[in-house]
Amino acid sequence: MQDNAHAVRRAALDWREAAVGLVVLLGAFTTLASEGLGLVHALDRSHLLIAWTLFAVALGALGWRQHWIARLQPSRPREWTGQPAIWLAVALAYALILLVVALAAPPNTNDSLQYHMSRVAHWAQQASLAHYATPISRQLWMPPFAEIAVLNLYVLAGGDRLVNLVQWMSMAFGVLAVSRIAAGLGAKPKGQAFAALFAATVPMGILQATSTQNDYVTALWVVCLAHYALKAHQARLTLAEWGLAAGAVGLGTLTKGTFPGFALPLLVWMGVSAVRRSGWRATARIALLGLVIVLLLNAGAWTRNLRAYGTPLGPVEGITGHGNTLYSWRAVASNMIRNATLHLATPYGDVNGPIKDAVTAVHNWMGLDVNDPRTTMGEYRVKRSFHEDFAGNPYHFVLIWTSLVGLVCLTARRSTRAEDGSMRAAAVYALVVVAQYAAFALLYKWQATGSRLLLAFFLASAPAAGVALERLHAVASPRRLGPAAANGIALLLVLTSLRPLWMNPSRPLIPRPGDGISLANTSRQEMLFINTPELMPGYMPLIEAASRIECSALGLKIDSSHPEYPFWALLAPPGSGVRLDHIEVDPPLGGYLSPFKPCAILCTYCTDASLAGMPLLFNQAGAYSLYVSSPAP
Repeated sequence: MQDNAHAVRRAALDWREAAVGLVVLLGAFTTLASEGLGLVHALDRSHLLIAWTLFAVALGALGWRQHWIARLQPSRPREWTGQPAIWLAVALAYALILLVVALAAPPNTNDSLQYHMSRVAHWAQQASLAHYATPISRQLWMPPFAEIAVLNLYVLAGGDRLVNLVQWMSMAFGVLAVSRIAAGLGAKPKGQAFAALFAATVPMGILQATSTQNDYVTALWVVCLAHYALKAHQARLTLAEWGLAAGAVGLGTLTKGTFPGFALPLLVWMGVSAVRRSGWRATARIALLGLVIVLLLNAGAWTRNLRAYGTPLGPVEGITGHGNTLYSWRAVASNMIRNATLHLATPYGDVNGPIKDAVTAVHNWMGLDVNDPRTTMGEYRVKRSFHEDFAGNPYHFVLIWTSLVGLVCLTARRSTRAEDGSMRAAAVYALVVVAQYAAFALLYKWQATGSRLLLAFFLASAPAAGVALERLHAVASPRRLGPAAANGIALLLVLTSLRPLWMNPSRPLIPRPGDGISLANTSRQEMLFINTPELMPGYMPLIEAASRIECSALGLKIDSSHPEYPFWALLAPPGSGVRLDHIEVDPPLGGYLSPFKPCAILCTYCTDASLAGMPLLFNQAGAYSLYVSSPAP
């Protein structure tokens, strides 16, 4: 009995570590089940219910057999009193407030309306992840994991009421993972709580956590991989842990094209650690296993793209449009500097102007155009914004760099002290995070929306910031300046994150300045168009006119820049019996045109008196037109 009890204690699981493993398993099952059901066009509510029930039973049975519950290592309440309890309570309060927003708001970001949610609606209609005819090619070739997860909630709930929960759950699991990484870096409860608070208060993270974008999902897979990279640095991983790490890589690759930039430094770190502990041959076998898992998770998406575009990642012009075509120290320095200004911009033009002039001067010194198309999408600018597409994280950004530099310098000064394998691990982790920022600058062009693409960098930096704040708090001085400074910084992060928490321009909990719009006083239909209010006068009358005719097969003819999802949300929600299909496509996709014959066509840019042999029934604002096979009475 004593030997058994000792074995259970030795194999104890930190509950947050178990959560990291669980979310990777959930992601893998979501992908494989959806791909499998989609192959036989069975990606519908009844089959998803069966699949998820079987998964829950199997997971429960495996957990019972492996004694997972008995092995979970509970936190000690006495360690989480005082300040750690306060900061954790704040992080929990943020999560609950954002949960309310996620459940109350419709998906309404521009990218969601154009392609994130539109592809989900098409998949639900055809009960498959197969490609389909569309003029908005991003709906097809962009990495699909976040939308596959959204699809499961969309189909099971019979609508879009739960779809924002994918990003919200990514935030919740991401904050847990961050606190666990901080513990692995040697942080005590205070440092772990600081790390969780840092992650929970990142303004861009707050804005993203209630949307159907995919930046927080990407950040989740990055910190899951960071957890296993740190663990590989400190001890030999089990085969199951290597599998979970590979699962995080596969799911990240399946989520967003920016994931490799954040994953590459972590994978190099893991590789070095594996070779050091197990040798080249064992590492090669592990790498082969990981490659198989990555290929398995991405096989469906890559095969569909290969058939449609001739490449597994999609059209060449779409891929290269986001990546740098200049690789040099100047390109890296340029993007690192310009990406910094995405976060350091101020509300004052008199300040932003000199910042831009200084950046331009540095580029002139390097012999590089600040708008060089080889490293730039659009035109470089320095502008403060609170919108989820552009918002910066100024205070978090400054804290990250002071923390990273401080950890490295502090470790160098104390390198002879044995205290600290943990300090050395923190310094190595800090260097890896710096490498992530540099790798992102090396691979991807600067763009005005780059601040949201860097959300993964901020989440990965949170454990280092937590350790640094704990160290600052421990600094002894007659007037307790260290604790005061650490708590003051934490309070500053909270205060500066209240605006995005309560007044997200896309999903405001309290009335927005200027127009007074909020979730409480605005209809769901109006909230759908909150980011494109100029389109609502054209869309709503057109949709209302289409709803009055007796037609259950509608053709779509929309400009690729126009939002498609409002037609699905208001005309063809799940279970409505209404079918929507595009009647024109992106050039390579002609073979995907459906043989269906629509009884009406909705067009957002047509002025002709007839279209495809159908006379014009309704026109709004000169371009939003409804054509029907026979005019309604």
